[in-house]
Amino acid sequence: MLVPVAWSGGLPALWDYGFAGKGGYLTLGGVSFAESLRGWLAALAAPISGPSLGTALHGVVLILPLAVLALAAVRARSLDTRTWIIVLFAVLATLTALPRWDRFHMAHAVPLHAVALAALASRARAISTTPARRRTGRAATVTSLAIIAIGLVVALHPAGALLGEGREPSRLTHFRGPLIAPATAADLEEAAGRIAREAAGQPVFILSLEAGFWHLASGVPNATPFDIPATTSLGATGVTWLADRLADGRIRQVCVDRRRQDRLVLVDLAALVDATFDRGADVGPCTWYRFREQR
Repeated sequence: MLVPVAWSGGLPALWDYGFAGKGGYLTLGGVSFAESLRGWLAALAAPISGPSLGTALHGVVLILPLAVLALAAVRARSLDTRTWIIVLFAVLATLTALPRWDRFHMAHAVPLHAVALAALASRARAISTTPARRRTGRAATVTSLAIIAIGLVVALHPAGALLGEGREPSRLTHFRGPLIAPATAADLEEAAGRIAREAAGQPVFILSLEAGFWHLASGVPNATPFDIPATTSLGATGVTWLADRLADGRIRQVCVDRRRQDRLVLVDLAALVDATFDRGADVGPCTWYRFREQR
């Protein structure tokens, strides 16, 4: 996979954007586990119905790694090497969520958590030689099976709920399959059409965290290498690269998303666009700007 990257001279950019430039993501893009857990507990405290049920169920992914660690700690002296390796893989899978410890990023580790819980339950049964140990083994088995069952409900509930809300598989270009409401699909298609008409086949820089989606949905070429222009994804030189091209007109068209204002938004670049570009139409997801020619 690295051969075409090296052949095209892209290794320095790969190192910058993929590794060395991740400091912004680590410092600005983080979500603490405590924050996620508090949010989930708050959702549980609220009346459970409709969409909130999906949130309540999905939050179980936050406690699965804790369950794995707790069962491993209880049976630490009796675990064999194979089971420890499985637990280690479950821990490493959890760490892939760094630095965003929310239920969406931690959900990727659920399959390994389920395997680890099953392995721990199996080990507990295998060493149950006394009545007390047998009771402990049965309790561990029941607990593990219950958690795995909840995990399956977590995986299956969202699709059932979305279908129950009348959502249908999307037919949008490059976005076929996800379940969305027909009215939402119509709105997205209309907005993508407005972007395509405004761009008139020319490259555009969509200054939005949703830029990748709108480029794909509209078919408009990206004037930059960045699918997600955010403070966490431009590496060490990305902001300078963009600012130079915005200032001298090498990027001729920009569409700025003003709907979101937080630490991920490139506010300095948006200000530069205001200073050097002429404002045009509001196309829905963003506002169009064209480079202001020097007179």
